[in-house]
Parts: sequence; C-alpha cells; structure tokens
Amino acid sequence: MLVIDDLGCLPQDAEEPDMLLSVIAERCERRSMDITSDLVLSDWDRVFTDCMATAAAIDRVLHHSVFIEVDVPSDRTHAARKWLRTAD
Repeated sequence: MLVIDDLGCLPQDAEEPDMLLSVIAERCERRSMDITSDLVLSDWDRVFTDCMATAAAIDRVLHHSVFIEVDVPSDRTHAARKWLRTAD
C-alpha cells in the first residue's frame, strides 16, 4: 500500500504536482493507496497545476475507493492546548 499523508500540507515545487498525478494514475487500478489530507476535495486545486489535473486526480482517487471523512478535533491540537494550560 502506498500512503500519501497530509496531501496539500506543504508547498510544492513546480514539477511535484505533475509527478503526484502520475503516481496516482499509475497506482489507481493496480495497487492500494491511502491518502490523508486536511483539504476537502474542492480545495485540491491548491495541490495540482490546473483544473484538469485536479479533476483527473480526484476521479482516479474516488474510483473504486472508500472515502472516509473524519470531522473531529485534532488530538495534537488538544494535547498542545493542554500543555499550554499547564505551562502557565
């Protein structure tokens, strides 16, 4: 399984979105992928170079997939806030 964690979290070089789309396209029908992101699908245009690349990536990711949307508070944020309260 290929795991792509925190998609869209960091800025990318000019070539990286095209390489990522190539990886997704190559894997989509052959092997498993797990992609995590804080971005909703409508914001994936921040990751890929143009609207066609964004649509192609989303199409390939959602085809034959299980999509799980988790809307819960972050454990890391909770721990950081707790630490800040005890540090005072």
